[in-house]
Amino acid sequence: MSEDVIKELIKTGVITQEVADEARVKVDKTLQACAFALHALVCNKEHEYNPEMLFQPTTEKCMFYVESDVLDDCWDAFDHNLWLKKTIRVMKEQEIADPEVMKEFLQKLTKVSMDARQFINQYPESFRLLEEIARA
Repeated sequence: MSEDVIKELIKTGVITQEVADEARVKVDKTLQACAFALHALVCNKEHEYNPEMLFQPTTEKCMFYVESDVLDDCWDAFDHNLWLKKTIRVMKEQEIADPEVMKEFLQKLTKVSMDARQFINQYPESFRLLEEIARA
């Protein structure tokens, strides 16, 4: 389905932008890679690695890696879907429409965050100063 058709379906109210975005990310390999990268960069939950836990009642652990290992269509699973939605939200917040641009954004963000972590590890009291600089 072409982008023009999708835009027309949204314009006429047949589908919502959210539904179109969700469908798009489930087939867009670049967006999936972005969701994977965002998860790796941001997720602060403890991760489950035991495949048997996937079908257990709700757990506080992130199941992202188990979903990847066990499910054929992991992008429909809860944690994968959560990170796809977060990826779309970040794209909207940053006014990024192209998945390739999002990929570049995440690569830069990863580098900056790694540099900042290394700097803070070396100078533990620098965090507040970095926050001040970021707000200036």
